Amino acid sequence: MSISLSSDAIRTTIRQVASAWEAGDAEAIASPFADDAEFIVPGSCWRGREEIRQEAAKFAQTHTEVKITIKLIVVEGNLAFAEWDWQDVEKQSGKRTLAEDAIAVEFRDGKIIRWREYIDTDTPTPA
Repeated sequence: MSISLSSDAIRTTIRQVASAWEAGDAEAIASPFADDAEFIVPGSCWRGREEIRQEAAKFAQTHTEVKITIKLIVVEGNLAFAEWDWQDVEKQSGKRTLAEDAIAVEFRDGKIIRWREYIDTDTPTPA
C-alpha cells in the first residue's frame, strides 16, 4: 500500500531538512529520503540515502553558520516547490556564500525520492 503524506506533512519535512542543514546534522538531512532517492544540485547528483548522508556530512565538515530562510513552500499532490535564501561560511577561507535557492521535491510512499535545487549565487537578496 502506498503512503501519501498530507500537504502539511510535506511542508514539515522540508522545514526539517532545512533545520538539519542549519544544524549540520547529516543523519537528519538524509533521514526523510528514500533508499533510491536523488539529490541534485548544480554540478552534482547524489544517489541513495547513504550517499546523500555522506555528502551532507562532508559539507558540514567544511562549512559553518548555515542559515536558511524559507520564503515559500507550495504543495501539489506528491510534489512540492520551495524557495529559500541560503547562507553559509566556508571554514577554511572564511568566505560567506549567499544564494537564492528554488527546490523541486517529489515524494513517494512518505519519503523524498527526488530533490532538485536551482541555485542563484549571482543575484541573492540579503537575508
